[in-house]
Amino acid sequence: MKIDHPLSIMHAYLNSSFRIAGLKPASGDSYLQTFKVISFKPNLQKNILALERKGKKTLWKKPDISTSYHSNLDLSAAAIFAGYGITAPEMEYDDYRNIDAKGKFVLVFEHEPQETNPTSIFNGTGNTQYATTRIKALNAQSHGAVGLLVAPEPNRKHPSTQQRLRRITGE
Repeated sequence: MKIDHPLSIMHAYLNSSFRIAGLKPASGDSYLQTFKVISFKPNLQKNILALERKGKKTLWKKPDISTSYHSNLDLSAAAIFAGYGITAPEMEYDDYRNIDAKGKFVLVFEHEPQETNPTSIFNGTGNTQYATTRIKALNAQSHGAVGLLVAPEPNRKHPSTQQRLRRITGE
């Protein structure tokens, strides 16, 4: 008995589903399109974060940090704390309300405030888009920050992002 590769099964399913839905393929008889992906895998053994303050330098290495720069980057800027790094106008919540992040590093907590509170404005005990590091980074960028540092919140009742990464990668 021949077992098809899972991707072949998925491709067949997608083609069939699009045909049934009445969609027309862009070219030929397939709905699939090929495209090139630029891939980058950093050398995590060589990634370091250095903080220098008043002439004293502190270094962090994997597994305490994870970065994804493709080359060395030397930035010097002040750092500020911005709570959870969330700006959510629809919830009348903004961690950036009274701070100026322009040209600075922003330090924020992971996740969202009140995440163990079922009546939290942030979807109760569920997460919203604002819990993701990507949204926090985009928000910091929109406020003019030059970099984002993300730390585990002090009262967390779950593994930090770094702990989850170590568990997933086995490192």
